[in-house]
Amino acid sequence: MFERLFQKLLYRFDPERRITLLRSSDDPELERYLDFMRSPGSTHMESDGRIYVKIHDKQNPSKGVWLEELAHALQFIKYGNVPLSTDDRQRRERELEVAQCLQQRADRLRLLPDDRRHLAQAIEYYGP
Repeated sequence: MFERLFQKLLYRFDPERRITLLRSSDDPELERYLDFMRSPGSTHMESDGRIYVKIHDKQNPSKGVWLEELAHALQFIKYGNVPLSTDDRQRRERELEVAQCLQQRADRLRLLPDDRRHLAQAIEYYGP
């Protein structure tokens, strides 16, 4: 449902076409992974610079999920990959940055109450 918005934003913000969308409806293994992780979406960057946004579209993810994963993909473009570390500080900072950005624009983005709750929980969890 929100994939069209996602694709429009990709066209605007990813002119080099580094971001690839992967859907659970196209890949049973991705569906199993996202089910196991209990996650509606995930984003990662490969060592070659390619970025993969994985969306559990079989669960009809909300607009907030699509926007959050796109925001993480754009972070990879802007800042590069997150190095592995024991404290996970950079990953936590990125999660916080996305949550705060989306929360500040929640009215304009017309995010649902569930998305707003998720963002508030993320800010509380990842905050200082």
